Amino acid sequence: MSPRVEPVDPTGQELTQFFTALQDESKLSEYHADPEGYVQAQQASGVVGDSASQLILSRNLENVQASMASAGGGGSTVAVVFPPF
Repeated sequence: MSPRVEPVDPTGQELTQFFTALQDESKLSEYHADPEGYVQAQQASGVVGDSASQLILSRNLENVQASMASAGGGGSTVAVVFPPF
């Protein structure tokens, strides 16, 4: 019998891709200048879907990290984008 393969959360994958891309300083600056516009552009280009964009714009660090973890991502890049206040 082959090992059971767990389904991967597509939202978590999208979030991981989104936040990894923001490690590029120019993209991070663009995001911080207009978070909503940047996320909408990423959604329009197919980088993130509705669920991922809603999570990003909610700025709920715990929910974003949980979704990324469910897809096997670490979530550590989120702190760069959502620094603690």
